[in-house]
Amino acid sequence: MSRKQKRIPWPMLVTGLVLLSALDFVSGRPQRVISSNTNTPLGTSPRVGTAPVLLPEQSGEGLVIAIRPDGFVPSNIELTKGRYIFIVQNHSGIRDLTFRLDRDTGERIYEVRSQKPRWKNAFDLKPGSYVLSIVDHPKWLCTIRVKPH
Repeated sequence: MSRKQKRIPWPMLVTGLVLLSALDFVSGRPQRVISSNTNTPLGTSPRVGTAPVLLPEQSGEGLVIAIRPDGFVPSNIELTKGRYIFIVQNHSGIRDLTFRLDRDTGERIYEVRSQKPRWKNAFDLKPGSYVLSIVDHPKWLCTIRVKPH
């Protein structure tokens, strides 16, 4: 017996991400979106989004972060350890940005130059502190604190 996995069409996925972006601007805090591949039921976290979004070929919890002309929104995030898919939406008006994710110890986790209005990448975050930053804008920082539980 074969089971067919249902996939969300790309236009619906893009529409969902745009709606989540709007929620992010309204709430001023990150929206966490549960991927349909996880076993976490909706409503178990105070920051869980209102609707699940399937992120193709990846499992983990989506974390939507916006960049505005004055920096990241939110600028501080607290999470528990685990796999997170960062969805960073550039609303700064600047096209060419270099993103960095560093541990507070100085260890570089990731760096990417992007001209796109949105980038995403999955990270397995261990307990500790991280800083998401923009290379040419040293005051634009998002501090991410990861707790063990």
